[in-house]
Amino acid sequence: PEESGKQIKIEQIRRLKDKQQLTPTVAKWKTVIVCPADNMNINSNNSLLKLLEEPQDNTLIILITAKPEYLPITILSRCQKLVLSAPAIELTLNWVHQQGSYDDAIIDQLLPLAKGAPLAVIELLQSDILPQIQQIEDDFKSLLHGQVNPVVLAKEWQQYDLNIVFNHLQNLVKKNIILVQKQENSNGTKRSWHIYDCIIAVIKLISSSNNINKTLLIEQFMVSVMNKELIDNSIINGYI
Repeated sequence: PEESGKQIKIEQIRRLKDKQQLTPTVAKWKTVIVCPADNMNINSNNSLLKLLEEPQDNTLIILITAKPEYLPITILSRCQKLVLSAPAIELTLNWVHQQGSYDDAIIDQLLPLAKGAPLAVIELLQSDILPQIQQIEDDFKSLLHGQVNPVVLAKEWQQYDLNIVFNHLQNLVKKNIILVQKQENSNGTKRSWHIYDCIIAVIKLISSSNNINKTLLIEQFMVSVMNKELIDNSIINGYI
């Protein structure tokens, strides 16, 4: 995409097609990298599909994504799949420590957000994400206790990367589910699973290629959590 977090537009795919028709001047093969490949809308997907169906000679097109399930089956069926798994946690920790002096507690906190990817961990460590995470946790606790206005809080959360926000909330609630299950708290477990389902629904929407009103999505999530109402398909369809 032209900007981080933005969709890959059809105009970019069209420009790519034009460049594909040019003769390479240095190497025999031309290589195209589309990343993240899941961050395209319907028009971009259709345009890329035509390129995959009629590739130029000596052209290698690489689609990179951490969410292959969001790619259309028509595109997946025309690609060879190569899965690159995250390294073992021990290897990741050793490598991260070789890059600088980082606190183990902070690394442990960021590992789930980075999904175990070493480079992603370093990127998060070098960002200002930690104060944001703490603020998100404080806001979420206030939300669960009904101490904040969801409309006001939704506007404040617009400044954050929503993928990071809800992936972090997912990790928090997952830990809470394990805790309340050990305590055999059936009511707490039921509510935690409800909140977890709401978070998963939001993650799927913000990760999709649909044009979603994120402010309304966050507001409805917060109201749903406070009122213990499930986000059903009829409500979800209202965001798109």
